[in-house]
Amino acid sequence: MPATGNIPLAMTSAEVIELFQKILEDARRLDANDYCYGYEASWDYNPEPLLPMIRARLLAINFADDLANALELGFVEGAIAKIPNARSVVVPAGDKSHGHFGSRYPDLWKHHLVEFLESINRGFPKVRFGSKTDMYSH
Repeated sequence: MPATGNIPLAMTSAEVIELFQKILEDARRLDANDYCYGYEASWDYNPEPLLPMIRARLLAINFADDLANALELGFVEGAIAKIPNARSVVVPAGDKSHGHFGSRYPDLWKHHLVEFLESINRGFPKVRFGSKTDMYSH
């Protein structure tokens, strides 16, 4: 049976009921106060003034059909523009995209990450350690 994440695409009624019961059990173990704290802590959080201080090379991958980080709002691109050595990639929407959950499907974005990592390696010299030649960052 084909599956998406951990949930099969085709399930029997008994399997649906079992899955629903598991979701309920998992939810009962959560503390609602933790969620409230998380949301409240983010209300007045603004990392924007400190973004230019980030020195690491950075790749931000967003998805055109991501409604949680909607491209139309321009938040990601605006933030990336303030970070030295940062780059943003937008994965186009398509029949295999999954909106905000696109990060769970590496086939959609893996090639961008590989290209990014290879570009980092090209920036560092090869150094000889003993009898081996290794790449390193400094």
